[in-house]
Amino acid sequence: MYSRDDIKMLLARFQAVVSTFFLFAISVHGQSNANLKSAPPWLGGASPQQSKFLLSASPAYRKEVSRLLLQEANRVAQALSLPEKMPIAETNITKVAVYPPRIAKNMEAVGNVITTNFTYYVSVGYKFSALTRTHLQQEDNQLKSKYVLPINQMDTNAAFQLATQFLTAALMDVAALNRDCDVRIDTAMTSGQDDEHFVPLYSISWVNRRKQEMPGNAASVELFLPTKSIQQMHISKSEYILRQPLQITNPDFLNLPTNGPTRQFAPFGRPPPQ
Repeated sequence: MYSRDDIKMLLARFQAVVSTFFLFAISVHGQSNANLKSAPPWLGGASPQQSKFLLSASPAYRKEVSRLLLQEANRVAQALSLPEKMPIAETNITKVAVYPPRIAKNMEAVGNVITTNFTYYVSVGYKFSALTRTHLQQEDNQLKSKYVLPINQMDTNAAFQLATQFLTAALMDVAALNRDCDVRIDTAMTSGQDDEHFVPLYSISWVNRRKQEMPGNAASVELFLPTKSIQQMHISKSEYILRQPLQITNPDFLNLPTNGPTRQFAPFGRPPPQ
């Protein structure tokens, strides 16, 4: 049974990954849309013709974006000293998800790269914005079963400092996050509502403070303090990401048909205007 703190951590994790679910669905559907007969529900009721138009991506585009994603994954892995076989090569990749250019432009998201160890997302402002362990839940469960410490060994200050080091190394604007957000630190508790022990798996969240902002986390880091290892990182706003965006500058990679629908489409979940 989950403790209250476990539930908080799970909710934070759900909020961080829910947007990438739709992007993953887009990439998968976009790779096999040649025989599209009905629109997927997450395209808001678009017709098959409209869906095919939105999901079109040339082989050259997919190849170029895959190359850029791999380069960015290498930069992130090196900056964070991640346990990857460096440099990450195409042979080390288990999956590459490339978002079609029209969808990418609308959502300012490019795609993601998956290795046996981590998934690297470029999904906010065309910039690297998230990192997760490929087998995150399985690894977290193993840590919870093996590492139980007395509550007096909890060190939230050390966890916060390590989280800011990870963010800084990944070129995130920690000073702006600390200025604009409240910091919340949670730990994974043991099963059975044991208040005298905890698992040193820390979740550090920067929560939007400004009233005009949507509620939620501007950034979050989950880490395992005894080994100083990162489990996941998410940044939800481009203004806090100091990295350069990935850009496709060669128009040959965007040689998409121009005879498709030209009208504007409604956001996901709503039917397009008639």
